[in-house]
Amino acid sequence: MRGSIKKRGKTFTVRYDIGIESNTGKRIQKSKGGFNTRREAERYLNENLYKLNDKQTNKVDDVYFEAYFEEWFETMYKKKVSTSTWEGRQYTMNLHILPKFRNHKLRSITSYELDTFYAQKVEEGLSPKTVKEIHCFIRMALAQAVKWGYMDRNPAEDATIPKQVNKEVIIWDYQTAMTFLKTARIEKKDAIYATALFTGMRRGELLGLKWSDVDLDKKKISINRSLSVTKSEGYILSRTKTVNSRRQISISPFVVEVLIRHKEYQEEQKAELREGYTDQDLVFPNLFGGFKNPDNLRREYNALIEKAKVPRINIHALRHTHATWLLKNGVNPKVVSERLGHHDVGITLRTYSHVSFDLQEEAAQKLEETVQKFFDPTIKQ
Repeated sequence: MRGSIKKRGKTFTVRYDIGIESNTGKRIQKSKGGFNTRREAERYLNENLYKLNDKQTNKVDDVYFEAYFEEWFETMYKKKVSTSTWEGRQYTMNLHILPKFRNHKLRSITSYELDTFYAQKVEEGLSPKTVKEIHCFIRMALAQAVKWGYMDRNPAEDATIPKQVNKEVIIWDYQTAMTFLKTARIEKKDAIYATALFTGMRRGELLGLKWSDVDLDKKKISINRSLSVTKSEGYILSRTKTVNSRRQISISPFVVEVLIRHKEYQEEQKAELREGYTDQDLVFPNLFGGFKNPDNLRREYNALIEKAKVPRINIHALRHTHATWLLKNGVNPKVVSERLGHHDVGITLRTYSHVSFDLQEEAAQKLEETVQKFFDPTIKQ
């Protein structure tokens, strides 16, 4: 607790903290004036700070992890993130975190306990990446506990997360991708997958794309929004999370051709269904013009993979395929990063580090080929 003394005219005024608002984290202060001397004011301030500190210590010692965590989650975390994000974290909280720490007093949690908890989760089969996400979530919650005065320090700051293992990114080569697209085209379902492969757009960005975002003449797509599905609110079409996610990307003549053909087919559907089609200007809607459920897209995609008889990769791997193709064709990583909507080029380089090894070998070979012609074969080494 903190306090101060100020002279106002001929008397002194005391102001001191008495607590913190749980919903905002702001200090609550109290003041008292009319002290004739500074010594009287100091005595009053010290007595009250002592009482408050003693009371606060007893109070925070009795705070349990579950009560605090749920208070923080409802009053702070949910207001800062999207519905789909907090729903996912709530699932993590109920499935993994609370069963372990529910009955722990908040101030009793140590870095050692967190270390053993993380190790246990890895033994149970969770990936190091998932455990890292759990750690970051706990660290964020306990950081606020420190700010609110419930803890003196954050034990998660000194906890050790499992060693992160970079998974091999499985992608399609050009021939495999074309085989898949040919199969999808027969059923008039190739447009969304061709767009994914040749733009690197995320699934939510594809499902939230509107024709007003597509300029076929200028060969540009503006990515401004993303579709997500939540348990509490259903479909949510919202602006993409960050400035980098909101971007404009160029598309090739091949993609333009695919989208023109797709739009013509879409107009045929509208004419056939008439009032049964609800036009929301979506580029990739469901059969009736509404939002396409991501699970239905996944099932459709997997069925097409079976028909095409190509190696199974998930839809997100189409984005990885796009990025890998670009990097292997010598496109500047900064350009690749911008197309993918990454926060910075470092994310791109780390994600596709497997490509950089191939590129280094190619670079060494090209350098030697270039310099080789300047060597004089008559000069003995």
